[in-house]
Amino acid sequence: GFLSLLANPTSYPWVRFFSTPTASIDSTPLLICGAITTSIVDSIFVCNTTDQDIFIDVTKLSERDLVVTSTYRVKNFLVPKNGSADLLSFNNNVDSILILETGDLLYANSDFTGNTFDCEVSGRQLLEEA
Repeated sequence: GFLSLLANPTSYPWVRFFSTPTASIDSTPLLICGAITTSIVDSIFVCNTTDQDIFIDVTKLSERDLVVTSTYRVKNFLVPKNGSADLLSFNNNVDSILILETGDLLYANSDFTGNTFDCEVSGRQLLEEA
């Protein structure tokens, strides 16, 4: 019954877990995640594939009331050479989530063309309204 659902969250019929990998992102903003339903992003994991320190921006693009708004989720985040980080849990080591509404898009880019990184966005899509 219900307790077995609590013990095994992957059996929830109304949630679909996702993981979206993107490789070799440079200074051109690249789509790393798009929400086709309301989604909860649990992790934006990045890995610096450059042999020098780089700075990363993550931008959320939303459309509400037919007005397109672009906001920074992370700006100038330093990732040391060959280092990695979860961009949602760097703040005082407290995990946070990011909620995307249907149609929201996440873009990522580095500071210079030669500075590349890989990215993996993980989260949950809510398939049914509560």
